[in-house]
Amino acid sequence: GPLRLARRQVVGILAPSQPEWAVVLLGIVRSGAIAMPLNEQMGDQELERVLEHSGCRALVTTAALATRTPALDRVDSLILLDDEVPADFERPQARSWRALLHDEPGDLPELQPDEPTLLLYTSGTTGTPKGVPLTRCRCTTPIR
Repeated sequence: GPLRLARRQVVGILAPSQPEWAVVLLGIVRSGAIAMPLNEQMGDQELERVLEHSGCRALVTTAALATRTPALDRVDSLILLDDEVPADFERPQARSWRALLHDEPGDLPELQPDEPTLLLYTSGTTGTPKGVPLTRCRCTTPIR
């Protein structure tokens, strides 16, 4: 069926730096869901902990990264930034970003400035990563 993101649903982004990354981030945020950028350099254990702690059930990634670790088996929806899902790909719930183009678009919600928009995990220099939510007004306030 069509991909429907619930409002305030956490959606992870685990992908290389490429133009599509920015498009994905903006699309997630505009849908009313919460975008959670994930660093490709994260270790498997750290990645698993962040996915569990955040309650992330949907992930945008590449086929190459999706097969990297069993930690990603816990997500229900997997959107690949590849043009097609590889024939030998073993995750039946995976869809290519191109498949989303055939979905009927849903209505976009009216977003409030105090709604969470981004969920960033940061550890600073030591310790386990902590989730830091940013709201729309925190993201759009000009830096002086």
